[in-house]
Amino acid sequence: MEGVVSVFPSRTRKLHTTRSWDFLGLSRAAKRNLAVEGDVVIGLLDGGIWPESESFNDKGFGPRPPGGRAPAKTSPATSTKIIGARYYKGGFVSGDELSPRDFDGHGTHTSSTAAGNAVVNASLFGLARGVARGAVPAARIAEYKVCWDDSCDDHNILAAFDDAIADGVDVLSVSLGHSEMLDYFEDTMAIGAFHAAKKGILTVVSAGNSGPDPGTVTNVAPWYISVGASTIDRRIVTRVVLGNNKTIVGIDSLNIHDSPKNFSSVIYMSCMAPGQFDDIVEKGKIVFCDADYEQDPYNSGAEGFVAVTTDPDDDAADSYTLPTALVTYDQAKELAQYLRDSPEPVAKIMKSEGVFDAEAPVVASFSSRGPNLLNPGILKPDIVAPGVNILAAWSPKAPIRDDGIDTVTTAPYNIISGTSMRPPTSPAPPRTSNHSTLPGLLGRSCLH
Repeated sequence: MEGVVSVFPSRTRKLHTTRSWDFLGLSRAAKRNLAVEGDVVIGLLDGGIWPESESFNDKGFGPRPPGGRAPAKTSPATSTKIIGARYYKGGFVSGDELSPRDFDGHGTHTSSTAAGNAVVNASLFGLARGVARGAVPAARIAEYKVCWDDSCDDHNILAAFDDAIADGVDVLSVSLGHSEMLDYFEDTMAIGAFHAAKKGILTVVSAGNSGPDPGTVTNVAPWYISVGASTIDRRIVTRVVLGNNKTIVGIDSLNIHDSPKNFSSVIYMSCMAPGQFDDIVEKGKIVFCDADYEQDPYNSGAEGFVAVTTDPDDDAADSYTLPTALVTYDQAKELAQYLRDSPEPVAKIMKSEGVFDAEAPVVASFSSRGPNLLNPGILKPDIVAPGVNILAAWSPKAPIRDDGIDTVTTAPYNIISGTSMRPPTSPAPPRTSNHSTLPGLLGRSCLH
């Protein structure tokens, strides 16, 4: 057929889900050339954006960048900060409003990580409190909503690439990917990024969240930067105070509930069978499980939940509906011994807190690994950047948890982990205050 280069199936891809910049040595006090940064347009292919977030306030921003590089005014959601916002709905049946607005949270999170304004006193219910800011706070954002209900169709992705190239963005951040590696000629992200590269536009993509097994990285085209996730020097812990005044420091759970003043009784359950929590007769007790059951005993009326983690090397803190602490096997043995020794065992699950992690940075356990199985001679991922327990802006239409239990708790800022958090970190180098004339593709070389 005339004008058709190739035909292949449109596949569905998935989205890859305060302290980062200080940890990287980019303090808020660092000297910046705001005139240069204000001329940078970062395009994001994601799940939309919530423009009313304080991270995208356009107060103090000058007119749109000159020279025809900026997108046309494409939505009522645009401003002098968000200078373009498009959406692509072809092929999707979704209950979401047909607009560039974010109803999932992911797109708002990545956008603020890339170019969010500095927001003082940001936190998730007091946790990780500090100044939330993006890689290039003075940069402009062009949002391309290609994902609906956590799914992103290839034909929408390719259409967004076409528009972003025509709009003249400086760099593209794409935090999504396929579950399997595709040949370049059938990979819409690789095709779109190739055409962007021909126009001098750098594309930065997430490596994926399928680690730590080798060969799990799927975004491997040589003309874009594939970014894995690493830890930062803040780890989130949840302390369990026992009635004998001993404290167990739990790992990898995110408890936003205020620390209780009083102790609660503790009961043991094996927690191996679904529905077992329904048999709890006495309410208001902390349930101690010897397994990391996927669903906390929320509907049972339990006061809290302590479980043995099946992956003690996991870096990301998961949020639970109940006050929850995950403990190692050795810590569980200590707790079990206390239950045996005490006629009336009691405990308190404290609110999570951030502690210093001297081992950082290390590659996150979930971050997809090389080698590049398509072209073993090309190193992928290219780099890693902070992607564990990152606080950034969130959509008020999205619950802070995706457990399907708590669908009402929202917050202006949320803590999530994933290699999705990393492409927004990496657009900064090509046109920052210190490299104001460096073209995007040459900027790629500087990151190696």
